[in-house]
Amino acid sequence: MSYSIWIQDLPACIQSLDDIPDDFLPGVIGERSDFIQRIIEVVPFADFTDPSRGLIDGSDFSIEIEMNAEQVETCNFSLWGSSVGIGLVAGIVEYLHLPALHSGGDGIFRPGDVAIDFKRWQEYRDQVAGEPVAP
Repeated sequence: MSYSIWIQDLPACIQSLDDIPDDFLPGVIGERSDFIQRIIEVVPFADFTDPSRGLIDGSDFSIEIEMNAEQVETCNFSLWGSSVGIGLVAGIVEYLHLPALHSGGDGIFRPGDVAIDFKRWQEYRDQVAGEPVAP
């Protein structure tokens, strides 16, 4: 089970998922080639051999980055492993200056709260799986 973060267009000043209007349609947030370039500026060892599916591998984590169109509406990060990986994703989100959602906390990705939210998500994952999942 991966921890997921989605960068996308969101209404300004939302504090929770409940603040997103039911009829809200996210718009384009940029060009895929620009996203790739900016991600590599933060994480030079990111591998975008396949531009629609980037990979960032560390000794105890793996991150898959999905951008399925040239005009990016959503950039999805799926993380497996340690909190080192979530720190990298938080750095990318901050560098891009774009809003994001995630599978922890209240759903709004706040880089300053990510360590606590990720730990809570890991505890939930371990409870659902019945035992800690190795990275």
